[in-house]
Amino acid sequence: MEPLSALSIATAVIQLVEFATKLVSKGKELYTSENGVLADHAEKAAISSRLNSLSKGLLLSINGIATSQKLSPAQEGLRQAAEETHAFAEDLLATLDRLKVDTSKRKWASFRQALKSVWTKDQLEGRMAMLDRLGRVVVIHLLMILNEGQIKAVATMDDALRSMEDRIQNTLLQHRGGIEETIDRLQQRLDSTAIQTTTQTKDTGEEKRAKLLEEWAHDHRDVLSQITQTIQRSQLDQHQKSFKKMFIKSLSLPKMYDRQNMIYDNHDSTLGWVFQTSTEMSRTWYDLPRWLREPNGLYWVSGKAGSGKSTFMKWLLHEPRTEEALRAWAGDRQLLVASHFFWSSGTQDQKSMSGMLRGLLHELLIQSADTIWELSPSRWRAWDLDLGYFPAWSDDELLSTLQNLLCRHRHDYRICLFIDGLDELAGDDDQRENAFRLLHASSQEPHLKICVSSRPWELFKDNFSSYPHLRLEELTSPDIQRYINKKLQANERFLVLRQQDAPLCTQLVREIIERAKGVWLWVVLVTRSLLRGLKNHDTVADLLNRLRAVPEELEVYFLQMFYNIEPFYRPKALKLLKMALNFPGTISLMTYSFVDENDQASPTTALGLWTDEGLNQRLQRAESRVNVFCLDLLQASY
Repeated sequence: MEPLSALSIATAVIQLVEFATKLVSKGKELYTSENGVLADHAEKAAISSRLNSLSKGLLLSINGIATSQKLSPAQEGLRQAAEETHAFAEDLLATLDRLKVDTSKRKWASFRQALKSVWTKDQLEGRMAMLDRLGRVVVIHLLMILNEGQIKAVATMDDALRSMEDRIQNTLLQHRGGIEETIDRLQQRLDSTAIQTTTQTKDTGEEKRAKLLEEWAHDHRDVLSQITQTIQRSQLDQHQKSFKKMFIKSLSLPKMYDRQNMIYDNHDSTLGWVFQTSTEMSRTWYDLPRWLREPNGLYWVSGKAGSGKSTFMKWLLHEPRTEEALRAWAGDRQLLVASHFFWSSGTQDQKSMSGMLRGLLHELLIQSADTIWELSPSRWRAWDLDLGYFPAWSDDELLSTLQNLLCRHRHDYRICLFIDGLDELAGDDDQRENAFRLLHASSQEPHLKICVSSRPWELFKDNFSSYPHLRLEELTSPDIQRYINKKLQANERFLVLRQQDAPLCTQLVREIIERAKGVWLWVVLVTRSLLRGLKNHDTVADLLNRLRAVPEELEVYFLQMFYNIEPFYRPKALKLLKMALNFPGTISLMTYSFVDENDQASPTTALGLWTDEGLNQRLQRAESRVNVFCLDLLQASY
């Protein structure tokens, strides 16, 4: 037997013995369906495929031993153990194919029980004892071969197999100290038995050999147990690391943070009031910093469309004082923070329940995944058995996994979730009710906080009004005033008008604030309209009339803006608006420039033929064209 093949054969045997042992011992997780059949037929196929692969690999190793080779007793013992293991694998494969049940009469509680429909109890226990014995026998023979100095570095193309072989060899070297002499004596006795076998029957020789091995195994059971446990623990550590990586990767979503990144970054100059609450303001809303510091479950941020809820949530999520307050609540426990920003105009993942569940799980597990294999026993089982089986996530599994994660961390962590735009969750009221149930149940946990935002629809009032809450449009008047003054006072023509008629200019700002009713988007659009008026040399009276002509409801205002577009440009405007609404993310000016071209565009516009000056001119023209086509319904910047 070549020096390399001993370790390879032993590794193949150990792999198969571990797989078969795990398969039976993990039975309760395998057979769980009410009708008594395998919970997942794909998993059964994967089990059969893996077992078949291990069996074939072992057979190849056995066949690699040249029949003309002179084998030492230790090598011969290893070969026999490999053949016996291969026979067991073939028997188990045949048994798997026979596992069928009359679903109207019988139910299986476990894989072990299912095996009893084919094997008797004694047969089952006998096979389990055989697996245990084969594992010991292989280790003993490897120790003897190692003692002969016949095991060398392994050269194999399979990284996983090479890693396992390395771990087995290192484990043997680590634990053989102090037993070399007893291994020598065992080898001598086995050699003597091999010589005597030539004058006796083969069966008698095998019985003596088996008895010697069992006696040695009994006398050195502690060392053998340590070796076996070290190999198993090393393999388990390797599986857990790779499972953690795969598990987190499977939850990752493309464009996961697109929505949050698109939201305007506000500054402390506008939203700093959250942490500087006056007595008068505190009467209209529940103190948010206090909620962050104290054990209160859920906080509801409500506001009209365009009132700045998403901006507020993003600012709060990243504000250092938020983290400071949450850490005061967490005390000496680790703080985990995760967020999800719904977006009705985004991809399915960005507006669905499953997208939220995956996003929250992904963020939480990146921060803490020490026991990730406990969250989904079925996935861990399949991974630990090396089935190469990692199915797509279902909504129910995502929900149960998140609930499992949140509950398991009860004593070790403090968790705060920020969920923005719950009104943008796609689906019907039943799906929203599912989200409500999750939020209500989770908010009752003392180690959990959830800050959620939505429009003040009746559905959300019914579910959240009993929790601490604030209504954003009732609290943003000072911010709006600062924004308007900053924009108008940066305009030289407005400064001139202010010198000429300060009271009327003050009235203009006051009316903007009053008519805005806290809706930031309305303020931004109106301010742009006023700045265009200043560009046209409007008087203060003109600006007031322009302001009063703007509808106070956003939807009506949008419709008015569309009708203000020249009829000739409306088809192009509709095309661009539809693109913007359906495109997952922002659209570049270069893309708009191509959309604006007609079908007979000259081939000389190929990118490679543009100079830097020509490219800049093209982008500037695209910006101007978008602003002309869509007015303020779509903003382009260069």
